[in-house]
Amino acid sequence: MTMLTHQSHQRPLLWVTLFLIASIWLAACVPVDDGAALPQPSVDTTAQVAIDGPVPVAPTQTVAPVLPTAQPIPGNPLAIQSLRAREYPASDLIIEQTLDPGANYQRYIAAYQSDGFRIYGLLTVPDAPMEEGGYPAILFLHGYIPPDTYITTRDYVASQDGLARSGFVTFKPDMRGHGRSEGEATGAHFSETYIVDSLNAFSAMANDALINADRIGVWGHSNGGLIGLRMAVVSEEIKASVFWGGVIGSYEDMLETYFDRIDFLQRLAPPVIAERGLPSENPAYWDLIDPFAYLDAIRGPVQLHHGSSDDSVPVELSVSLYSALSDADVTVDYFEYPGAGHNFFGDAFGEAMSRTVEFFRNNL
Repeated sequence: MTMLTHQSHQRPLLWVTLFLIASIWLAACVPVDDGAALPQPSVDTTAQVAIDGPVPVAPTQTVAPVLPTAQPIPGNPLAIQSLRAREYPASDLIIEQTLDPGANYQRYIAAYQSDGFRIYGLLTVPDAPMEEGGYPAILFLHGYIPPDTYITTRDYVASQDGLARSGFVTFKPDMRGHGRSEGEATGAHFSETYIVDSLNAFSAMANDALINADRIGVWGHSNGGLIGLRMAVVSEEIKASVFWGGVIGSYEDMLETYFDRIDFLQRLAPPVIAERGLPSENPAYWDLIDPFAYLDAIRGPVQLHHGSSDDSVPVELSVSLYSALSDADVTVDYFEYPGAGHNFFGDAFGEAMSRTVEFFRNNL
């Protein structure tokens, strides 16, 4: 196992934080399809949280990740500036179904609104008494799984369980077009939809009475790492990020340097390259959508994990991001697991999960 660590120096903000959009009071949450809103905790915080019916929720507030100078790029919704210029209004997390509990936490199918679509996901809530201010929480971003084979309660069970049993509320949204989530599955490399859904999920979590809005982190694997990295350069609200085997290289690295080693991009990228050219040929376009051009905007620390034998996502992408984040003065740790593959089977999984839990506990 290789570990690289870079500690950032204290630095001033690169921009003045946008004034928070005025809070909008909503009526008590109404169940949908016989579901129930994730309730507020009991006044007796030593009691187990009950979630058996709708109760009034805290004031709805839009999380404000946008920069005051951000202007959308016409015709380019994936541009970082376009994503910054959007609003991500906080809907309610609505309990749709109660599942069998985990080892020390409750499990639910929950839903929220994003761009007019109903997005579903797997929610976990600890059995332990809620801390003052709410539970710390993790937005869990799954990697690419063919939409027609994706199952909410089957995919990423061990990874989400590792975080859930460690005392975090976790929410794994099913990306648009996956499971019961409405909308079309578009992918995240050349479309903004998954990033928008994830930022809206973050807002819904921050709005919930059980969750401490100041203690929400992001975990992403593979394609989820790509989404999480974009979130971190769009929103100042991301407190800490962890990426396992992330598709987190620059577009130039992914489409040129390591293109022959990334099978899924070989299938997806040719039409875009034909239209836009390669990153080295048309940097004016690619730099607008590449998080690498905005890494100095990241506010929270980052932890990277990658298996040296990953045959889906080149390990060099994580090494490159580690170097670039270090240069941008972002606090970053990098762990490499000799012989481990894309899914961290075996001892690598336990090591990576242990370090992930410790990282979130220290930074949320």
